[in-house]
Order: sequence, then structure tokens, then C-alpha cells
Amino acid sequence: MSLAEIYQIAARLWVLWLVLLFVGIMAWTFLPRNRKRLDDAANIPFNDDSGER
Repeated sequence: MSLAEIYQIAARLWVLWLVLLFVGIMAWTFLPRNRKRLDDAANIPFNDDSGER
């Protein structure tokens, strides 16, 4: 097995790994049990708890 063949296999596996990681993150994001926590995190910039301006 030459170095070029190893590189091609590694490149394919890297792409596969990134696709699986992306799909996993997207699935985790849209699970109903995570909705409240992620909505709260999304609204952090709009919270004005300090009272200072």
C-alpha cells in the first residue's frame, strides 16, 4: 500500500467522519428534550438582567 493510497483512504474517512458529525449535531439539536435549554441559550443576548444602561 503506497502513501498515495493511504492518503486517499484517509481523505474519504475524514469526509465521512465530518458528515456523520454534522448529522449527529443536527439530530441532537432538534431533539425535543433539548428545546428549552437551547431556546434559553439563544435568548441570552436579549436578557437584560443587570439593569444598567
